[in-house]
Amino acid sequence: MLNLFLLLFIINVLISCLPIRYPIVKKYIYILQTIGLILFATFRGVDFDRDQPLYLYSFNNAKSLENLEYTFTIIVNTIKIFSGNFVWLLFIYALIGVYLKLMAIRKMTDFFFLSIVIYICNTYILQDLTQIRAAICSAFLLLSLIPLYDRNMKLFYLFAILAVSFHFSGIPILFLYFLDPKKINTKVWKLLLPLSYILLFIGFTPLGLAKIFSLELIQKKLEVYFNAGKEVGSEKVNVFNTLVIFRFIFTYILLFNIEKIYEKNKYAIILLKVYIISQILLVQLSEVTTLAMRFNELFGVVEMVVIPFVLYSYVKKDMTFVLLKFSIYLFAFMLLFFHFRAETLLIFKK
Repeated sequence: MLNLFLLLFIINVLISCLPIRYPIVKKYIYILQTIGLILFATFRGVDFDRDQPLYLYSFNNAKSLENLEYTFTIIVNTIKIFSGNFVWLLFIYALIGVYLKLMAIRKMTDFFFLSIVIYICNTYILQDLTQIRAAICSAFLLLSLIPLYDRNMKLFYLFAILAVSFHFSGIPILFLYFLDPKKINTKVWKLLLPLSYILLFIGFTPLGLAKIFSLELIQKKLEVYFNAGKEVGSEKVNVFNTLVIFRFIFTYILLFNIEKIYEKNKYAIILLKVYIISQILLVQLSEVTTLAMRFNELFGVVEMVVIPFVLYSYVKKDMTFVLLKFSIYLFAFMLLFFHFRAETLLIFKK
């Protein structure tokens, strides 16, 4: 399966490098990519990822388990009416999660194939091949930004509620309502990320504030996640690793060129705001690894769409354009390398 995954990755990298001009060709490639990614997520087999045994257990004991989302219980019970095959659960979650993400990407960017490469190197591994409930939640988050831009609030809230119905961590999506998708104060947004680091250094974090003000309930909840991080061998997120630095650089390239980029892509501002929020959450919650990663990965789903937007700032023949595109591929390879090193999937074990 490892060889098949790498083949899938290489094929998509090659596709992203090709100068495909005809819309009909792009459409058929998009369909084949969607089918391929769904089928791979469905038939990935046992001993592939760390969460599959947990989902198999939940599938077999859904009636007796508490704290499961209603959607999971409904889907499992429906499958058991017609078949007791666990593969159907993987297929349904892959169908919804992968299809919605690729559909959203196609609607939101001209750099579809480049975005797919980043997707395969990160979100596909983390969510669609592992955290399948969170995968659908993040897919609805990405999709909700389209009606949020159009101020179609009924559709936005529908997508937000559907996200929560698949994973409770989706509740913060509701607060995206307060973001202006068409205007950005770059002076303020340029300060937010450095400010989050300063606040971290002086102990002004959710965990720190809970301790200072003796907020026992919040402190206990955060300590549960803190101890969960200890159990997996990671007490605190490294907020200065190579990937974080790359993201920081891409973010500020986007911020300094956002007016030019927004002229070419109307979703640029809202996507950039959500991307910055994902990074702030990682920093501010870095003392609680499980929580930091969960919310960073949820809001960070926009990364695969927004990072290629740096290319809107330069003409294709410009050397800067070439260097930026190379840096995007380098970033994608680094994401994949980090997942190999962290053995995110069991097939990445040596």
